[in-house]
Order: sequence, then C-alpha cells, then structure tokens
Amino acid sequence: MIPAMQTGNPKWEMGNEKSAGLQPSRRGFPFSVFSESGFSLVEVTLALGVAGFCMLAIVGLLPVGLSANRNSIGQSAAANLARGIVADLRAAKNTTNPNQSPQYAILFSTAAPQTTYFSDDGTTASSPPAGGFQATTTINGNSVPASVKIRITWPAAVPAASAPDAFEITTAIDR
Repeated sequence: MIPAMQTGNPKWEMGNEKSAGLQPSRRGFPFSVFSESGFSLVEVTLALGVAGFCMLAIVGLLPVGLSANRNSIGQSAAANLARGIVADLRAAKNTTNPNQSPQYAILFSTAAPQTTYFSDDGTTASSPPAGGFQATTTINGNSVPASVKIRITWPAAVPAASAPDAFEITTAIDR
C-alpha cells in the first residue's frame, strides 16, 4: 500500500478536505482541487483599458510606417533607374555614335542638363507621367573621365527643384 494512503493520515480521511487544501465543489463532487475564483470586473476593465491603449498606439504608428515604406520603394526604384542610366552611358563608348547613349539618347556633347521621364514600371516616357520619375543628367564631357551627375525626382509631374523626394548620384565615366 502507498504510504500516503495509509489509514491514520489526516489528508486522506473523509471530512478533512480543508486540511488537505481541497474545497467542496458546487458540481456535486465531494471535493475539487481547482479553485473557483476568477477575475473581478475591475481587473478585466483595467486589462481592457491597457490593451486598448496599446492598440491605439499601434494604429497611430501605421501612417508613419506606410510613409516610410512608400519612401523606401521610391528610393529603391530611383537607385535602379540611376544604375540603368550609368550603364547606358558606359555602353555608349562601344557604339557607332559614342557621343550619345544607346538606350536613353543622352548626349555627351552638351553641358546643359538633360531630362528623361520614366513611368512607374521603368519605361521611358515622352512627357511627365502622373506618378513616375524624372531623371536630370548633367555631364561635364570636357574632362577625362567625364563627370556625370544624375538626379532622379518623383513624382515626375512636379518640377525637379520642388520635388518632395529625390535621389542623386555623381560618377565618372571613361570615354
């Protein structure tokens, strides 16, 4: 026989449920090991208040996160466009007309800024698209290597000087 269940042990004798830490049950069982207590209305109200305050703070941060996400998408797209323009300018060296880039038709012979418009999907456009990008390329072709400054702004319909977002890169291209 198990020592704890031997007779004479007050924990296992009937009528000593209180001494064993057991309370009578409302379900008809002689005793229960589970407590019948719960949360009070005040505790539940305070917990809901704290949870509501946290949710309000999270909802308040959503616009900031969405704005940062939109800006990072624009920065990534502008960096990819700038990389494509630099690659196009470098490819001009190996073409029949080395004074003009083959894909975007950017001229090396002029020092004036040249503007190229891009739609949101990266294709060139003849006029400023509603959303897209505007790339302004300035080349100092008198020096070797040529100094190239590319400034990409978006949205394209806004003048480059007052555009809210911009990406700028300066590089040298051996001609």
